[in-house]
Formats: sequence, C-alpha cells, structure tokens
Amino acid sequence: VSFIVLLWAFHAFNITALAVATGKTTIGEVARSGKNWLAFSIWSVVMYVLVMIGTFISTWVAFAVLALLSFVPMAAADGKRNPVVANFKVIGERWLRYIITAIILGALLAFSTLMSGVNGFFIGGNLGSIIVWLFWGVTAAWYLSALALIYRSTNTGAQDDESSAVDDDADADA
Repeated sequence: VSFIVLLWAFHAFNITALAVATGKTTIGEVARSGKNWLAFSIWSVVMYVLVMIGTFISTWVAFAVLALLSFVPMAAADGKRNPVVANFKVIGERWLRYIITAIILGALLAFSTLMSGVNGFFIGGNLGSIIVWLFWGVTAAWYLSALALIYRSTNTGAQDDESSAVDDDADADA
C-alpha cells in the first residue's frame, strides 16, 4: 500500500508541475490526469531499478542515470508513448538550460551534504529534522518545477500535444 501511495504522490507531483508550467492549475486537472497512471508507474519502477543497479555499481553511475533520464517520469505522466525518446528530445532541444539546472542542483546537493552534517551536530533533534525536511521539500519542488518548465518549453512537451495529461480546456469541461 505504501508503494502505491508513493507512486500516486510522485505522479500527482509530476502532473502538478506540468500544470504549473502552463500557468493553469486546478485540483480537477490533477484528479483527471490519472489516465496515464499505469504507464507512469511502470516507467517509474524501471527508473528506480536502473538507479538501484547504478548504485550497486557506483554512485556516479546512479547520478549519470538520473541525469540522463530525468525527463522520463514527466514524459510518462504527460502520456508520451516512448518517454525515453521524449526525454532525449527534450534534453537535445534545451541542453543548455538543462545543464545549468543540473549544475545548480549539484551545487545544492553538495551544500546540503555539508549543511546536514552541521545541522545534525549543532542543532539536531526535532528542529534539525524540520529544517532538513523543509530544505529538501523546497529543493525538490524547485527542481521538479524547473524540469517541467524546460519540458513544456520544447516541441516534445508542448501543451497542444493530444497525448498531454494536463487538459488545456479543463475549465470548459467543468
């Protein structure tokens, strides 16, 4: 049950990020976007397995898998037939934005590693946990939103695609 809830939450976060990238977000859009949930779940599990295999080999291999396939879950949530191809098209169309975003995330990861040690040593306890959770929540929200903005700014992730999970005429349907 926990795994299904985790997958559903990850799907909802991706759909919400895609909707935010277009500037039109309603709870109804997220609720109606469940049509791609099964494909999204399968691709997310495949990504998880690839990252775990990469982690067994080397941490750097896992980071490479995450860096090279970062748009796969978003493309799957958006209803693309082949999210891997969509992933590489998006990276190819906006490679500079993507590299800059990845560098910023890498700097945040390095900073957070240092700050987690400092936080655990000097603060600790409930307050330290709250600080870490808030930091990671804000960082994850920023990263997912940045990926959605990059994705939607490409021809591959354009809103007018008929396979898009986020309906442009959501208000007209209601």
